[in-house]
Amino acid sequence: MSNVEFSYQARRNVRILRGLDAEMFAEKNVALRTNIKDWNLEYLRSNMALVGQEPVLFDATVGENIAYGKGDVHKKRLLNRQNELIFIISL
Repeated sequence: MSNVEFSYQARRNVRILRGLDAEMFAEKNVALRTNIKDWNLEYLRSNMALVGQEPVLFDATVGENIAYGKGDVHKKRLLNRQNELIFIISL
């Protein structure tokens, strides 16, 4: 595959993949070529999240919902994340 692009049908103007190049073979598994034991779990966990197709918010403020997922977030960073979430919800 060369220069692959992907977007969801509901939001065609937002590309999820841009210019992905990959070589894959029939009936073979495709994976990262890095040993998972070499990963820094603390760094990995602090830089990734699971986002379901249907977001679920708890009965709390936007800021409290964000803090629930990342408890050590500073107030300034929390405010930035809160503003980002409000923007995303408004789309």
